[in-house]
Amino acid sequence: DGLIKHEQTRVNISACGIAFESDEAFDAGQVLELNLLLKPVNTKLKLKGCVNACDRQATGSSKAYLLRLDFVSTDMHVREELIQHIVRRQSMQLSELRQDQSD
Repeated sequence: DGLIKHEQTRVNISACGIAFESDEAFDAGQVLELNLLLKPVNTKLKLKGCVNACDRQATGSSKAYLLRLDFVSTDMHVREELIQHIVRRQSMQLSELRQDQSD
């Protein structure tokens, strides 16, 4: 309800912010509401992010812009869920890397 745009996309995420590709340009300082579905456990989080930068990407990229946002006013429960997700994903990636190296 009231969502301007909704799509699935890969992101680069940390406890402090998020970066992702976008078809639309946004101004620095603009606040966006983000509804995240964290895979593979399907945790849903609603956060707000302040646009830190919006850079035009080189031709050949799937989307025209790279957005970088800093999370703002994040509830402690939401932040804790996000941190747990990041730790789980990093652990999974390290396990996959070790498996690849041992093969």
